[in-house]
Amino acid sequence: MGSDRLYAYNASLVVVPLADTILPPVSSKVLKQVVLKAGGRLADVARSRGSYKPLFISMLYRGDRPLYSRGEGVLQARRGEELGARIALIGPAHEHVEELLSLAGSWRTSYGEYRVKVSRIDAKPVSRLSLPGPGPRPGGVLRLVAKTPVVIASKTLYTGPPEYSHRVPGNLYRLFPSPGLLAASLLRQWNTVLGGDHLVYYRDGWNHDAGLVARAAEVYMAELDYEIRPETLVVGKTSRGTLRLVRGWRGWILYRVAGRKLARLLDRLLALATVIGMGKSRGIGLGEITAEWVEPRGGGEQVKEGEKG
Repeated sequence: MGSDRLYAYNASLVVVPLADTILPPVSSKVLKQVVLKAGGRLADVARSRGSYKPLFISMLYRGDRPLYSRGEGVLQARRGEELGARIALIGPAHEHVEELLSLAGSWRTSYGEYRVKVSRIDAKPVSRLSLPGPGPRPGGVLRLVAKTPVVIASKTLYTGPPEYSHRVPGNLYRLFPSPGLLAASLLRQWNTVLGGDHLVYYRDGWNHDAGLVARAAEVYMAELDYEIRPETLVVGKTSRGTLRLVRGWRGWILYRVAGRKLARLLDRLLALATVIGMGKSRGIGLGEITAEWVEPRGGGEQVKEGEKG
């Protein structure tokens, strides 16, 4: 399947509680239940296991604020309150619009009854995905904003023999997006989600080895400015009844990208990530990001007002 036949779908939704309700600690679970009840391929992908699903289900948003618990209290929503949300997925051209439209209607969930409106559906060929920027070509200063916590494991950087990968702990999560970790995670996500004819190579003749791209990023990228903070989320309960917690990073960071080939590669990889998120647990709204190329201004670049989260 050619890249012009593989599309990125992004549906903007409005979710309205039909009564005062207490939301789950991760509010995206309301929308996930709607997806599962609607059935179809969306539901099949939502049920599947794996770190690189071609599906993203966002948190519910009150204005610009994503709703999730940091353990400080319960989340509530009022009857008739309009909460924003979105669902994104990667799939064949002209295949998922009707399925996304079918999410509109009233739904009874474990967290109450809701009315869902589909306000907009965008569909774009994967081959045309790119980041906004001031010039005709990607490069210069890259601004990355994490709207919800991004969770990336150190194991992302492992490039040894597959038969020894089980020896690397999978529960070590990084709280700062170093250039190498960022590039390796994005490359693995692109190649796993798209696969086949869509595999990305850093340079002709190279294997699509995340380790090689990570090392290139460490050489050709540098942090200019950042406001990053760790956040711990409550994502559920264990079988013993204790809280299940996930810890990731949120905020914004500016990178100087000196290599043109690396800039072109990052432009593609991050453009996909702005649609389906990045890192772990994107199916419940973690890893929602925005990214763009900006004009360099002296020693750094200030984040846009309202993006500090």
